[in-house]
Amino acid sequence: MTTIDKEAFLDKFEVDLGTFYFYKNYIVSEIKEGTVLTIDKLNDVIPVVSKYYKEKELFSYISNRIYSHSIVPMDYKECPFNNFENFIDYGAVCYNDITKKSVEIEKHFSTKPLKDFSNLDDAIKWTHKEVSTRNK
Repeated sequence: MTTIDKEAFLDKFEVDLGTFYFYKNYIVSEIKEGTVLTIDKLNDVIPVVSKYYKEKELFSYISNRIYSHSIVPMDYKECPFNNFENFIDYGAVCYNDITKKSVEIEKHFSTKPLKDFSNLDDAIKWTHKEVSTRNK
């Protein structure tokens, strides 16, 4: 993964589910090919999220969908990220029309704003803008 935010990089965390990159105000995930993402599969990641975002500093979750995987849309309502008061929104980087259509469906189930992007740089810039706007 190429980043434009090397100075904000905190940690890289790899689990069976995929790879998670933790930055000052956001997480970038790269879920493994063919995975069906459910709430239970996030259990290994939540302690690391707590470690870096337990304070009131705002953060977003960016799903960098470079590999084909699926999400149980109903799980958005029970997503453990929602338990963090400082979690503000989701971004999804879509590299094809099928992924973009999936995200359009997911938007109906998400309890937080969910925005799609065609590249990771735009998603990161959007995240910075959202955090900056909400910190005013």
